[in-house]
Amino acid sequence: MIEWVEFWNKSHASEHDRGNGLGNKALPISLEIEKPRAEMRDLIPCADVLFIGKDYAAFCGCTNMSETLKTIAQDAKPK
Repeated sequence: MIEWVEFWNKSHASEHDRGNGLGNKALPISLEIEKPRAEMRDLIPCADVLFIGKDYAAFCGCTNMSETLKTIAQDAKPK
């Protein structure tokens, strides 16, 4: 599904339209990661908006929100 949204965004929208709706605008990709699975880390760079559950954060070795943000930010899509 993520590949289809990325294809749409590349072929129908300009970068400055990212996240502003439909039509010739890009569709934002949101992702919620809860389950502690290593392969979920591969999806992080695809997301425009990312929600991390405490079980996944603990799986990554994080004990609080600040640690989680620092750890996940290494793989997240740049602004």
